[in-house]
Amino acid sequence: MTSPPVPHRLAGRPTLGGLVVPFVSLEQGGRHHLGQTRGLRVAECIAYRLCQVCGEKLTDRPILFLGTQSMVDEGFSAEPAVHPECGAYSILACPMVAGRMATYAKHPHDATGAPCELPGCDCGGFVVSNESPVGAPAEPWLRIWVDGYAIGVRDASEPITVGNVTGAVFIGRIVKTRPIGAPQLAQVAA
Repeated sequence: MTSPPVPHRLAGRPTLGGLVVPFVSLEQGGRHHLGQTRGLRVAECIAYRLCQVCGEKLTDRPILFLGTQSMVDEGFSAEPAVHPECGAYSILACPMVAGRMATYAKHPHDATGAPCELPGCDCGGFVVSNESPVGAPAEPWLRIWVDGYAIGVRDASEPITVGNVTGAVFIGRIVKTRPIGAPQLAQVAA
């Protein structure tokens, strides 16, 4: 597959293999890791209402999320929202979102846990989670437009800080959903 054209809004973002590196992607030791997110960047996007792809302020209404039916059913997304043009680019560029992957990664990412070499970086290196869906079947992705969202936090008795953010809790109504693509069925050799 050739790389999709880069929208003007994303022209200043770094690229890797012809693909734009999203604002929330993990960078460790000067190396970008597509498919791995930096937790504090994700929380910043949700708390400050920034697009997870370009990192700029979200102003469009309704608000667009790329997610799964599970997110719709739960009324919650751990993924930040996106601008319409950043979402359109992600649908073309990301194989998971586009439905070109039948499962999540079959092997865990390089999870060395080594701290980042950049002074002052908050990425903390790689963290292995027991909740990681390695090898699990992929759900079809949707475009999800919502009226708004509240900031989900770990502990409601604490003030809302970036370190306390867990995700976006959909408020108001879900305006509409549209399928993006279904996961591809694994080809079985006959």
